[in-house]
Amino acid sequence: MRVIVEQIRAEMIRCKITEAELARRMETSRSQVHRLLSTEQKSATIETLARAAGAVGKRLDVKLVAA
Repeated sequence: MRVIVEQIRAEMIRCKITEAELARRMETSRSQVHRLLSTEQKSATIETLARAAGAVGKRLDVKLVAA
């Protein structure tokens, strides 16, 4: 999850998207986005990560691979 959050942060920087703008695009609060992007975040759902990815113009791709 940490890798996905870092990728979302990198896209935000690349596209000059603020936390407030990401929150607007996700239709949530800025404080919720701040918690999502926190380095201490450990409980984001796949749905929330997918919404954040979509808000920065990306698509979250989750797949099961052999152990």
